[in-house]
Amino acid sequence: MVLEAKYRKYLDPSHLNGTFRTLIDDTMKRGNITRRGISAQKPVRIVYGDPYLAWNYTASLETDLKKDLFRTLRYNTTLLGFGKQVFDALKRSSDGPVVAIHLRGEADWPREFGDAETQIALYTEELEKLRKDNQVVKDVYVSCGSASATKTFREKLEPLGYVIHDKYSVLAKQPKTLEKIEALSFDEKAVTEYESLVAADYFMGILTSSLSAVVAYARTADDEGDYYEKSIHPETTRTEFIGRKYPGPPSMRGNEHTKLLVLTGPDIMDCYP
Repeated sequence: MVLEAKYRKYLDPSHLNGTFRTLIDDTMKRGNITRRGISAQKPVRIVYGDPYLAWNYTASLETDLKKDLFRTLRYNTTLLGFGKQVFDALKRSSDGPVVAIHLRGEADWPREFGDAETQIALYTEELEKLRKDNQVVKDVYVSCGSASATKTFREKLEPLGYVIHDKYSVLAKQPKTLEKIEALSFDEKAVTEYESLVAADYFMGILTSSLSAVVAYARTADDEGDYYEKSIHPETTRTEFIGRKYPGPPSMRGNEHTKLLVLTGPDIMDCYP
């Protein structure tokens, strides 16, 4: 017998301890099936769907399991290989620490998630603070899907003495590799940026971007405790499902090497991966 469980839509509340068992029990009840009625001779298959963000690790007190799953679930090795080529070339072209920045400035990026102007202003402030503590910081790698936003960022930072790199400048002498990356889909291209963002000496991103949030997690997964609970979530409250409310205007939070621009909006990290 095959039973269809209720499909969990994207913005429906995610599962946590006890709710998945309730889903199974309710499905069996609708099918007039009891646990005692299931056997090797009378098997039952329950089909259920969870498109994304299906389980809340924080509410279920399973952050250690979350870290184990994160280490197990890997991106496509071919795409990661492209990213390693980018980062290796980046390190060869720089003579000091690299600051990687994830900038969202594409045409479809919602302004309420943090517009490019706000990101550039706060990233610039944070870079200047960092340079006061580390005078040799000058190489900045920017990951962005918008050429115009990257241009604006470069025009803002280069007069301050920073050298701005992106995959186009880094791979200028590797046109075949760049051509292969450009042939990828938008999400595949994002994976090729992952290596540089994770491996850089410093990282700055924006919480409302899933890529930034995941990069920050990857950079801190081996640290003691949970980076988000210690550095990002204090003095915040949950709104509807993946929403999180932050006090005050957009600001930068994090630790010495990994910072995120935070503002009220979506925060997926209780339920990722």
